[in-house]
Order: sequence, then structure tokens, then C-alpha cells
Amino acid sequence: MIVENATVLELQGDAAVVRCHRQAGCQRCAEGRGCGGGLMTRLLGDRLQAVRVATNGWTLRPGDEVTIGLDENGLVQASAAVYLVPLLGALALAVAATAVFGGGDAVAVAGAFGGFSAGLVWARRFGRPGEGDERYRPRILSRSGAGVEGPVATSAVVRR
Repeated sequence: MIVENATVLELQGDAAVVRCHRQAGCQRCAEGRGCGGGLMTRLLGDRLQAVRVATNGWTLRPGDEVTIGLDENGLVQASAAVYLVPLLGALALAVAATAVFGGGDAVAVAGAFGGFSAGLVWARRFGRPGEGDERYRPRILSRSGAGVEGPVATSAVVRR
């Protein structure tokens, strides 16, 4: 489980918009000399920090501190679908186009573009059925602060 601390910004029906606390990563990334994480943070700003999370019965108010989590296996599967499938599609169709239509850079580039596009279309369709799948969605794990109330029970036990 990948865990992150966040602050509730607003409530939207049965969901909350939360802002994840900024993490600089390693010292080199914080200085902008690392793998590029610091550069991406500066370029994209705060757009990657606001996340919509289902409340799942948690009693929340704007300003509450929460801990959200995302299933690691779901993240790996989604990452493979979004990044690996278009890349493999580009490589496969570039090789196939070159083999079928003969050598040439233009043929290889056209095949790579077609394979990459087909991979993106597949990834888009892969994501739609998973929209309701909990493996691909962050969830609230806990709330910190006084008077913390957990998820509200959805069914009651009747004893006779």
C-alpha cells in the first residue's frame, strides 16, 4: 500500500478533494539535480497534488488531516497499461511495417506512430472498466485529530 498524508480541501457529495503534502524526494531532486522529479514538480506545479477520494462513510470537514492509500499492484498494472503497452505497440508495428513494406525510415516511423496510437487507444479502453475498481482508486485509511469518527456502518445487526 502506498500511503500519503493529505488535507481535505472540499467535499463534493460522497467524495472529498484532498491535497497531498509535498515531498521533495531525495536531496538531489529537491535541488533540481536528480532524476527530474524536481523539474516536473516545478513545471506542473500543484496540479498533481489535488486528488478526489471517496469518503466511504468517513465524517470529514475541510481542513481535516487524512491518510490516503493506493494499492501497489493496481498502480503497477495501471502504469504498465499506460506506458508499456503504447511503447510495445510502437516497437511491434515499426518492425512489422518495415518487414512488410520494406526498409526505410518513413515506413518505420509511420508504423511506430500507428502502434503507439493503437496502444494509447487500448490503454484508454483498459482504464474505463477499471474506473469503479478499488485497486485503481485511492482511499482514505485514517483521519487524525480530536473527535475522529471512522466510517459509518452501512448495515445494522438486528438481535432478537
